[in-house]
Amino acid sequence: MLLNIEEVLDSAKYVGRKSDNSTKPGSKWIHLFETKIQGEKSWIIIKEFQDGTTILYSISDSPNILKRSKRKIAHLHGWKYNPT
Repeated sequence: MLLNIEEVLDSAKYVGRKSDNSTKPGSKWIHLFETKIQGEKSWIIIKEFQDGTTILYSISDSPNILKRSKRKIAHLHGWKYNPT
């Protein structure tokens, strides 16, 4: 998967972004992409810096990262979060 990460990201569902709470200088956003690894939902986490550069930060199989992201995205747009 990592050797084909560009193809994986091209076919992944973009979930959204949230502010990066990192203490690293220049950190701006965390972008989440949903994909499947061996049939299981997983999320690719991309970190974006203030200068526009991005890095592959992490891959998670925990849906908790998605719930926090959806809640944050809903809040930013003034929507009510409804985790169905």
